[in-house]
Amino acid sequence: MAALAAVLLVVALLTPLGQTALASFMAVFNLGRTEVHITPAHLTTTATAVAGSTAVVGDLTLEQAQAQVSFAIPQPADLPPGYRLLEVKSYTYPDLPAWIPQPFCIELVYDDGQEHQFALRLYPITLGDRASISRLNLEATPIQDVRDVDVNGKPGVLLSLGAPGAETIWQDLVWEQDDLILALSAASLTEEELMRIARSVR
Repeated sequence: MAALAAVLLVVALLTPLGQTALASFMAVFNLGRTEVHITPAHLTTTATAVAGSTAVVGDLTLEQAQAQVSFAIPQPADLPPGYRLLEVKSYTYPDLPAWIPQPFCIELVYDDGQEHQFALRLYPITLGDRASISRLNLEATPIQDVRDVDVNGKPGVLLSLGAPGAETIWQDLVWEQDDLILALSAASLTEEELMRIARSVR
C-alpha cells in the first residue's frame, strides 16, 4: 500500500546536502519545523536526497521496528470498527550517506479484514547530528483539494487526490508530532474518520 496514494516522492531535503526548488508550486504549508510543498506531478523538476534511490523494504514486528529506531513509535488509539494493525514495514535507503540513521521511515498498515486499509508513515525530523528534514516535496496528479487542518492544536495539511468523478478518492493527512513527521493515508475512510485517527495518535 503506497502512502500518500503512491505520490510521496520520499520527502526529504536534507539541510547539509543543499536544497533544489521545484519549478512551480501549487501550495506551500508550514507545519512548524517543516515546510510542505505540493505540486502537480507534471510540474516537478526536482531531485531530492532520496528521489531516484530505491528503498529496501523490510517486514517487521512492532517490537523489531521499535528496536531499530530511536523514537517511541506512536500508534492511533481510536481505530474505526474492525481495523487492526496488519503489518509494520521499514524503508531503508542504502544510497544515502552512512551518517543518516536508517530506517528512514517506518510504516504501520491497518486493515479491517475486508480489503480496506490505511497507513501511517513516521519520519524522524532530526537525522542524526548533521541533518534534519526541512522540507517535504509531495507530488500528485490529479489533486482535487489541498487545505490546512488542525491536529490537536498543530497545523496539518489534508490532500484529496483523484480524478473528478473517480470512484476512489485518496485522502492524505500530514502533520508534525513531537520530533516526527506523520503521514496518514486512506482511500476508504471519511475525512472525519481520518481526522479522528490522527488526533488519537499517541
